[in-house]
Amino acid sequence: MLSHIERKVLRITLNMAITRKGSPTVRDLCIKTGRSPKSMLAVIRELEQKNYLTYDGQEIVLKEHFLQHLY
Repeated sequence: MLSHIERKVLRITLNMAITRKGSPTVRDLCIKTGRSPKSMLAVIRELEQKNYLTYDGQEIVLKEHFLQHLY
C-alpha cells in the first residue's frame, strides 16, 4: 500500500507527463509537495523499489505496467 506522499508524487508525475509531455524534476516535486530534496529522493527511491517508476538522476519515468492500470 502506498503512503500519502507516494500517491501524491505519482499523481504529480502522471499529470505533468500528460500535460506538458515531460517528467518532473526533483525540484518540481519539492516545490509541489513542500518536501526537502533529501526527503523527496527517499520517496522516489521507495517508489522505485515498489516498481512504480525509474529515476536515473535526472528523469523520472513511470513504469508501463502502472500506466496500464490507469486506463
